[in-house]
Amino acid sequence: MTRTLEQTVKHDSLNTHLIPSKKFKTITLELKFRETLDRNTITKRALLPFVLKKGSKNYPEDSKIQEKLDDLYGASLNIGGQKMGDHHVMTVHMEIANDKFIGEESSLVSEALSFLKEVAFNPNVNEGSFDKTIVQQVKDTLRKHYQSIKDEKMTYANIRLVDEMAEGETYQIHSHGYEEDLEGIDGSNLYAYFKDMIERDVVDLYVIGDFNVEEMEAAISEHVDGFRLTQPASPHHESKKLQVNDSPKEVIEEDDLQQAKLHIGYRTQTVFKDKDFPGMLVYSVMLGGHPGSKLFLNVREENSLAYYVAAQLDFFTDKLFVFSGIAPTDYEKAHDIIDVQVAAMQNGDFTQAELDEAKSMIASQLRSALDQAGGMIDLEYQAAVGDSDRSAEQLIAEIEQITKEDIVRNAAKVQKDTIYLLTSKEGNSNA
Repeated sequence: MTRTLEQTVKHDSLNTHLIPSKKFKTITLELKFRETLDRNTITKRALLPFVLKKGSKNYPEDSKIQEKLDDLYGASLNIGGQKMGDHHVMTVHMEIANDKFIGEESSLVSEALSFLKEVAFNPNVNEGSFDKTIVQQVKDTLRKHYQSIKDEKMTYANIRLVDEMAEGETYQIHSHGYEEDLEGIDGSNLYAYFKDMIERDVVDLYVIGDFNVEEMEAAISEHVDGFRLTQPASPHHESKKLQVNDSPKEVIEEDDLQQAKLHIGYRTQTVFKDKDFPGMLVYSVMLGGHPGSKLFLNVREENSLAYYVAAQLDFFTDKLFVFSGIAPTDYEKAHDIIDVQVAAMQNGDFTQAELDEAKSMIASQLRSALDQAGGMIDLEYQAAVGDSDRSAEQLIAEIEQITKEDIVRNAAKVQKDTIYLLTSKEGNSNA
């Protein structure tokens, strides 16, 4: 099985990954900055996408950036950050028209690459500081985001579960930062962090579309490479596979709410690069990854105990999460039924049809992702972050070979670690 990725080149300052494909009429560019999560700097890092979108040195206002995008035949630009295991990844995404489909001579790719470098590496800075007004604006935006997390109880419960389960691990660090850090951040120390990030992060540029590889490589060398002298070592930081507690930790908190949140964390002893990962992925989908899963059918449908219920596997750390929204008085009943479904998987109490349905659904989702430029990049980058040579095509092939015995073997590794319940005072007193 051949890899989707056509060519990877290590430059002095970044790695380029060129994926020529005639599937797409546009060209997609994604510049990715990756570093291990750090509690001391994560809030600054969370602010940077907002600041960079506000303007660069040569396009100092967001309106100027939009004018340039319009000049590039309606190109799009997005900047955002996400947590991938123990890493934080900031992505600068551009999608542009292909020169081949423009009815005049054009150097659109070269212009777009120059603009990408401008936005990512040449921010609007004066006297060693980002603009104070802009920094205050984005701090206010992030502060509102923190408040929205408190108001969105499902998201809040997810965060609290990780706080408790991953205590002392890098994975515990919040990718969106911390409200208490905001007061101490200003334009000067934020710019100092930006400069440090440019020197320390592993930087990858993905390009996908219908193009000539040699010409694209030359354009990248001319217009993007050279923002630093050398590359740092790749931060392949893997979460420690900790011993599970003798008995699961139980954390119960109260709030003013009508629907309780029962979220449970399990240890899987499996990460993306492991041989068992495809089987663990299929296991997680069978347990709670689709409407025909064990949890959905038994907790929600048959017993009407959950407003929502799902299982989610973290690809890069040894963690599996089960999320459910329940009536505050149904904690023990819902918890017991979840335990029964986990035990059923360990005992092989599932049909071949259930296994085939999960395998087919995952393979279909992966193939669908490979039909989209962004999805193709995501799958390639997933392997890079996971320190693996496993391509999406290889993952599909391995999933299609998973047997009942593979599922039972993986299920035996899954151990309950932490139970987090966010409930009402009345629900807790009646539990």
